[in-house]
Amino acid sequence: MWRVLIADDEPKIRRGLRSFIDWREFDMEVVDEAEDGRMALEKALALEPDVMLVDICMPFMNGIELMENIRKALPDCILIVISGHDEFDYARQAVRLQAFDFLLKPVTSEQMRQTLEKVSQSLRANACRNQYLQWARQQFDRNLPYLRENFFRDWIGNRLSWPEAREHLEFLQMSVPAAPGLVVIKTIERMNLDGLGSERERHILRLAVRNLVQSALAGSEPFLLFQDAKDQLVVLMSTGDRSAWAALPETLQGQAEQVLGQTLVIARTEITRIETDLPSAYEALCEQISRTTGLTPAVLLAKQYIDTHYAQPDLSLQDVANSIQVSPSYLSRLLKQETGTSFIEYLTQVRVRMAVQLLNDPAMKIYEVAERVGYSSQHYFSTAFRKVLDMSPVEYRKGGQKST
Repeated sequence: MWRVLIADDEPKIRRGLRSFIDWREFDMEVVDEAEDGRMALEKALALEPDVMLVDICMPFMNGIELMENIRKALPDCILIVISGHDEFDYARQAVRLQAFDFLLKPVTSEQMRQTLEKVSQSLRANACRNQYLQWARQQFDRNLPYLRENFFRDWIGNRLSWPEAREHLEFLQMSVPAAPGLVVIKTIERMNLDGLGSERERHILRLAVRNLVQSALAGSEPFLLFQDAKDQLVVLMSTGDRSAWAALPETLQGQAEQVLGQTLVIARTEITRIETDLPSAYEALCEQISRTTGLTPAVLLAKQYIDTHYAQPDLSLQDVANSIQVSPSYLSRLLKQETGTSFIEYLTQVRVRMAVQLLNDPAMKIYEVAERVGYSSQHYFSTAFRKVLDMSPVEYRKGGQKST
């Protein structure tokens, strides 16, 4: 039932309002009364009535002041003004405060019944509207992940301008990370390499990889993760934790191999200007993935093994060959033919690439970076770094200015 609170300083009026109307006829009940404005406000805040009958002239707080406070605290409460003062100024203020009706004393039973009938209709209409809005909100919340994914597909597909994307971000309650990074992940399904696996098995594998990546990135929110049209997993995430960002490929690849026995191809980049660079960055990463997955399975798996285990100081060609069950000489020849680099050259490139990420963190000392990427000696690390980038780690950290 709808709750009604009567606020009037005259006991006779309160008794009359309570007794000469069958409130149940309008699905209402009088839950309390108040003899002054201050008491009425306290009881209204405690009881949260749906309807209030408010007298204008009351002690401590008049009806207009009471209505101003009620409008702030209970904006949906229906206010019916009952006053013995037939003055235009009171009526005007009541209208300003969105009073439902303005009745002059003495109020007849028929006047009150007519007003309550309109109030009842309004309450039912509001209830239906609120019920619909609640249902609509539930539907929106339920479909929010899909709406976000569809929006992101349109955005990276260059089908939205930045003003349109910004409007979607606000509507979908999304915040772009302060230092965003874009990651594209392709699963190299070993079942496919053997000519095995049904579509159902592939679907299960895609879900498993998605869950694994989502779990690995749980501490790096906010991020968005979805499957694109090329069956690649796309992630927009924060790169604020430089060490975690640098170790991301190794982390994901290691978990994929350990938990799922699968190999991932991971391409990533940092976005300088999210307003303009996102579609082109996505396209570049897709091209990088395409070039990588065009390699023979042996080379692809070898590169992934190196990408995952580069931090092992004693990592050797024999270790990599054993992991994919081919001979070292055969693997060495394939690597040179398909990538143009030897095992040592590729390993050095990977280590230096990871080192560059870590050097961007000023808190890490150079010897710590060297150890993190697989060099037990800072001297050997610096030599390898200079061979790849033509500058030392110290020079790189100073902004690429070579010492003379």
